[in-house]
Formats: sequence, C-alpha cells, structure tokens
Amino acid sequence: MITTRTIKPEQLTHSQICDWKWMLRSNPSLGSPFFRPEFTLAVGRTRSDVRVIIAETRGVPVAFLPFQLASNGEHVAVGAALNDFQGVVSTAEAGYSVDELLRHAGIRRMFCPKIVDGQQRFDSFVIGESVSPYVDLTNGYGQWENDLKRRGVRLLKRLARKERKLIRDYGAVHFDYHIASPDVLLKLIGWKRSQYRRTNENDTFAAIWSNELLHGLLTVLRESELQPVLSAMYAGKTLVAAHYCLAAPGVCHSWVAAYNREYSRYSPGKLLLRRLLYEIPERHINRFDFGAGDEAYKYNFANNAVSVRRVIVDRNPIRRWLRSNSYLARMAVKDSALGPGIRSVRDRLRQVTCKLRPAQNSFIDDFLESIAVAASGASRPQVADRQTELTESPTQIQVNASTPTSD
Repeated sequence: MITTRTIKPEQLTHSQICDWKWMLRSNPSLGSPFFRPEFTLAVGRTRSDVRVIIAETRGVPVAFLPFQLASNGEHVAVGAALNDFQGVVSTAEAGYSVDELLRHAGIRRMFCPKIVDGQQRFDSFVIGESVSPYVDLTNGYGQWENDLKRRGVRLLKRLARKERKLIRDYGAVHFDYHIASPDVLLKLIGWKRSQYRRTNENDTFAAIWSNELLHGLLTVLRESELQPVLSAMYAGKTLVAAHYCLAAPGVCHSWVAAYNREYSRYSPGKLLLRRLLYEIPERHINRFDFGAGDEAYKYNFANNAVSVRRVIVDRNPIRRWLRSNSYLARMAVKDSALGPGIRSVRDRLRQVTCKLRPAQNSFIDDFLESIAVAASGASRPQVADRQTELTESPTQIQVNASTPTSD
C-alpha cells in the first residue's frame, strides 16, 4: 500500500537523501543533474513554494516528486522553465501510478512540458513530444570528431577557420573550463536577456529567484555530485562567450549559453562549445545534453537524441481536454501556412506587453491558442503523429537539421 507525505526540501532527512541517490544510481534514465536532490535543495533555497512528495511503502521511500507552485495555482516541476528533464525519481519496478501519487498528495493539476524518456507512468497524460539531442562521447572526443567527418559534416572545418581569423583579429584565444566568477555570470545573463528581447521570448531571468539559483550554485562544494560548469572564452582580454552547464556523474547538461554579439561573425558560442566538448571526457563525462529545442546548432553537434514529452495531469477532465486540444491545435497551426503570420502577430503583441508587464505574455499566448483552436479545425495532429519525429536515426536527425543560425 502506497502512502504519501509532502514536505519542504530542507526537511529531507539524511536517510531520505541517501534513498533518493540510490534510486538515481539504480535507474540509468535518471542520470540528469535535474533529478538530483541537490538541484531541488538549491531551488528550495531561492523559492518558498518548493515541495517534495515522498511515496512510501511500509515507511520505506519508493518515489520522490519535487515540484513548485506556479503563479496560476498549477503545480509544475521543480525549477519550472529552468528544469530541462522532468519526472518522478523512483526505481524502475516501484509500484505506483502518477495519478495515485498526485491524488494522495491532494494535487489536482500539474504541468510538466519536459518529461524525459523512461517515465512510462506519464504515458496516458502525454499531449506532445519533441527531440532532445545530445553528444555521446563514450568513445572519446576524437571518435566523435571522426564520426562527424565520416558523415560529411563540415562544422569543424568552418569553426577552425573562424577561430584562426578571431586570433588574427583580436589576439590569442583563451578558454576556462570553469570559472566561479559572478561577473562572468552577470555578463552571461545580460547577453541572454538581450537575446530574449531580440527574439520576443519570455525572459526566464526576469524573476529574481532564477538569478539567485544560478549564482547560488556557483558556490557549491567540490564534494557535491551536482557541479556548476561556467565556461568562458576570451579573445585577447575580452570575454566573447560563456556557457553555464550543470554536471552530475557522467553527464553534463547545457543550461544557459550566450555570446558577445560584436563577435558574432566568428561564431564564439560554437567555438566555446567545441572546446567544452574536448574537455569534458578528461573529467569522466561521456554525455553532453542540449535539452529539447529546434535550434539547428544542437543537431550539428549532436550524434544521438532522446524524446522529451509534454504532459498535463488534471483531475478536471473538461479543463484537461481544453488545454490538450488547445496545445495540439497550436502545433497544427505552427506547422501550417498560417504559422508565420500567427507568430508575427504574437511577436508584435509581446513587444507591446513586455513594455507594460512581462507577466501579460502568458495571456497573449493563451489568446493565440484560442485563435489556433478555431483556425485549425480537423487538421490537429495526434500524439502518434508527433512521435514519428523520434523514429529517425541520429544520423538522419543531423542531416535534416538546417544551416546553423545560433551561436
């Protein structure tokens, strides 16, 4: 019989944290830094609404589900938009259902847009899927380079030319694998926020807690199994790119990356990424995750991929139906001839509302979803249609990516 209790992260006992870590070691699909208790504890230090559901059988923990309360009253995975891989931490054979877990905890609604592979208990709540590419470095950096060359990818030659030109124009290039510098982090966040404004995306760092989370993780002890990796690249004495990752045993996950746009013609972000990939195998890391997203540069570096699923758990069937179909309709419109026009309208509206109040962006998105529902009609894609995207081999994913547009 399953029983549950919900506690604050700081109330986790040493024994419970040990059980949590044992579950991570026993289930390879939970290798991501975002599943570690240290990540939940770090988010809990910046937000007062973080909680952990502990499911137990006869007093023994069988599952942990960390979450936080969103502003609209809906529960979301801990870290919200800053959590790239979400799900329940448990052993593969643990006997529970997600619905049972949430019902016992008194949770009526939960939204998790990034449920990672291996979380089959969410299957009945999935409304969409996407690809999350990664670089497999199990056989070392040299083998990864050889694989790119064998597939006819010219990325490395282009980057070598750009780096030589950067050196000629601005002096020696210097790379720091990890620099615990608040100043570098502030510069990185500033570049990223400028990128959000240029692309009319929601600004993740408009919230104070998200900034505190990144800064706080820079101070973790070296003994921790969750480590920040703030990489920096300089041309001469000028910082030209930075990349913040989270590392756990064997895995490094790209988190926040940006560059100085004055140097954009040299692709400094990609130059830094190549050096980072060269470095991590020496630190016993054999996998570099990008997280879900359709940025072409990810697929030009990646040689494998997993699926990430969008999940809505809602005990109100009418509301769940409306939200699910609204999302599917929006995806149908995005992939149709109406897509560019809808995005153009959305971007203009966001430009206006960002000047007034950033939180209004969610209202604009909801409004456009309702337009999408009306416009899409019978052309809404089913979940099975989205799943076909994941049947491509890693090579096909690479070849089908468009020309890199992001640094």
